[in-house]
Parts: sequence; C-alpha cells; structure tokens
Amino acid sequence: MRCLSTVLSIPILRIFVKNYLLTLLKPFVGLATHMKNLKIFPKTFITQTIILTIVILIAHGLIFLFMPFAYQKQKESELNNLTTNFLTSINNKELDEIKNIANTFSKNNNLNITLEIDGKKMSYEGYQELKIVSDKKIDSSIINIAGENLDNNSILLKNFKANSKGNKTISGTIFMDVRSIEEAKRITLVSLPFTFALSLIIALFFSFFYSKSITGPIKKLKNTTSLMKELSIKPQYKTNSNNEINILSNNINDLYESLLFHIKSLKIEHQKSLNLEKEKILFLQATSHELKTPLASLRIILESMLLKIEPYTDHNLYLTKSIEEIDKLNQMIQDIIKASKTTDNALKNEKIVRIDATIKEIIKNYEQLAKKKNITLSLSLKNVTYKINPELIKHVLSNIISNAVVHSKKNSEIEIICNKDQLSIKNQAERPFKKEQIKKVFTPFYHLENKDYQGSGMGLYITKLLLDAKGLDFSFDTDQDIVSFKIFFKDKGKIIK
Repeated sequence: MRCLSTVLSIPILRIFVKNYLLTLLKPFVGLATHMKNLKIFPKTFITQTIILTIVILIAHGLIFLFMPFAYQKQKESELNNLTTNFLTSINNKELDEIKNIANTFSKNNNLNITLEIDGKKMSYEGYQELKIVSDKKIDSSIINIAGENLDNNSILLKNFKANSKGNKTISGTIFMDVRSIEEAKRITLVSLPFTFALSLIIALFFSFFYSKSITGPIKKLKNTTSLMKELSIKPQYKTNSNNEINILSNNINDLYESLLFHIKSLKIEHQKSLNLEKEKILFLQATSHELKTPLASLRIILESMLLKIEPYTDHNLYLTKSIEEIDKLNQMIQDIIKASKTTDNALKNEKIVRIDATIKEIIKNYEQLAKKKNITLSLSLKNVTYKINPELIKHVLSNIISNAVVHSKKNSEIEIICNKDQLSIKNQAERPFKKEQIKKVFTPFYHLENKDYQGSGMGLYITKLLLDAKGLDFSFDTDQDIVSFKIFFKDKGKIIK
C-alpha cells in the first residue's frame, strides 16, 4: 500500500509543479529574462532597489520578532538590580523602617512589593492593573493585590528573603509591570507600514544616486570608446579615482594610443612604399633613357662602319670607341644591379654598428685624394652605436664622404661631426650650387661637372633610397659654396662611455 501511494503521488506532484509552481515562478522567469535586456543603469537601479527592499523587510521582521524578547531581558536585568538595591536598604533594619522603605521604594520605582513578616502579609503598590509575564507557574495567592487576582501575563516577579534587626526573617516578592512589551509590539505592528514605506523611499533615492555614480563612468567610457572606434584624435577618458574603472580607462587609453601610433606608422610605411614605387618607376624611366643614348650612339657607329661612311672607315679607331661605349653600358648596368640589390637588402641583417669606427674606416680610402687636394679632415666623433645593416651605412657614408672630397675646393676643410642625435658632413664646394642643381642631385644618373671625376650619377640617388628605406631623415643644404649633409638618427644613437 505504501509503495502504491508513492507511485500515485508522483503524477500528482508533477501536476502540481506544472499547474501551480511553474505558474507562480513564471513572472520571476519573465523578469529575469527582461532584466538581461535592460541597460546597465536601470538594471543596476532595479537590482539595488530589490536588494535594499529585501534587507528592509528582513530588518523590520527581526525588529518585530526580537524587540519584545530583548525588552523583557532588559527588564529582568533591571528587576534583579532593583531587588539587590532593595535588599541592601532593608537588611538589618527595624520593621517599621522596612515598611517605610518598601512603601517609598515601590512608588519611586513603579513596583509592587509584598512582604511577609511573622505570617502576616503586607502589600505596597507602585502601579495597578498588573498582568504577569513569567516562565514560572505562580501561586495566585501571593499576588493578591488590592483584593484582586492578577493575570500572570504582564508582570515580572522576583522572590527574596531578608533579615530585620532582631534577626527576624522577612520574605517577599517584587513585581514589575511589563505591559509596555505588548504595547510596544502593537505600536510596532501599526508603525511598520509607515517605516517600511519611508525606508523604501530612502532606498529608492539611494539606489538612484548609487546606480548613477556607478554607471556614470561606465556610460562615459562607452561613449569614449565609441569615439575611439571612429579613430577620433583625442577621445581619452580621464578620472581622478584609483578604482578598477580608472585602471580600465587607463588601459583603454594606452591601447588606443598604441593603436593610433601603429596606424600612423602603417600610414608612414605605406607612404614610403608608394614613394619607393614612384622612385622605381622614375628610376626605370631614367635608366631606359640613359641606356638608350649609348645604344643609339653605338648603333650609329656600327651602321656607319658597315656602310663605309667616312670617317667611320677607320675600323680600329671606331671599334675601340664602340668597346668604350659597351664598357660604359656595362658599368651602368652594374650600377643599376648594385642599386637594386642594395635597396632590397637595406633592412636585412641589421646589427649594432659603431658609426664613428665606420667613418674612420671609410676616410682611409680617401686620405690620398684629400692629401692631393690639400684638404683638411676635421673629425669630431663620439663613440656612437646604431642598429643598422653594416653594408647600408658603409654605402651611404662612402657616397657622402667621396662626394665631399671629390667636389671640395682645394686647400679647404671637410668637417665631420657625429653624436647620438645626428651625423653632419660639411665641405666647401668648388663652385656655388644653382637651385636647379640642388633639386637634381638625388635623381638617378645626375652628376656634377668635374674634370677630375666622372661618376655614374647614381651615388646620391642610392644614398637617398637607402636612407628612405631605413626611415632615417636627412637634409642637404647649401649656403653659397658651403654644402652640408646631415643624417638624423631616428631612435637616437647610443653613446659608449
């Protein structure tokens, strides 16, 4: 039978859960689903209000339940203290004096006192209409006051014994009115709706301002990140606090600054790539033009020799000139290949290079030419290191120093200064630069007229390509016949002490 009832109870339980329990929980499930879709301010406000409401309800319930108990305990302690004081005041006193003390003590402390002396009972009333509250059964005969039997629901009592003068035993009971406990419970119950409503209003105000203070910075941070998404220049969020939101905002600011920096770097690199592509196109155009001229000249010579046109009938002479043109073409092609390889490998195999030591090494190759032209080399070199491709920096410095030595006026001075910020090479040219010359010095196959030197015109062009590839800024300035070439170290060179 027990098993059968258990089996039968299972469908009933399921029906109860389905029809009643789920129906009761449905609004709460709907509220939870709705809360997920709320924005952070209303969600925080509602959550905070619910929590405070629950706390207020619990607090009011605890006050209503435990206040009478606490009040009764306090009254019991007070009754014990009063009984002790009363016994101290009547001990070893005359009977008449004890009666006077009992009468005065009962009125002053709002107590009822009964005394039993030699079987005779006496009562002293400090209050009336008593209701006894006690966890002990009380003999109603001992609390017969003013001819009435009192209910044992609203008073506390304390029995005592003392000795009078003459060693007579005095027994008695002290009664304390605690009807105010029931009165307090009633008043508390009546006032609970008002105090609850007031507490709820305060809770609503507190929840509103607290939610606003919590969600305000988050909302501001959200607006800031929305601006960051559009890559605005300075949409940074700043606070003076030192909490988690401030730490988060600082992290976002740092991340955003890093993002802007990398975007800017990518734009610069992209622009460099575009510039390099343009340089390559210009280089190919210049190369085709430069190659076309000697090829056309060579073709004319060979066709004239083939057609036996004067003076090209002198084959030995013009074959020699043809070979010279071929050598020029070969040298030009070698320079083109070298320029291509050098720029392609510019950013590979980078190492820590001593710039000052590299300058001293390169200068050795031009000391004889400088001595021949009576040129003084003035060096002011700090021990500077820089991370760069060794071949790149050698190629760049060799081109600049060779141009300075070759195109410097005789009996002049070349000043080379190197520190952690920049490298400066200054010399006095044989003749002042013209404006159109300054614009062309970095174009391919352009070279200045110099009877002692005929280059391919690729040196400064390759130098520019290499410095651009490395991302190093440079300047080429002239003041009359004074020429100054400067390279600025982007990440600052490191001085070795």
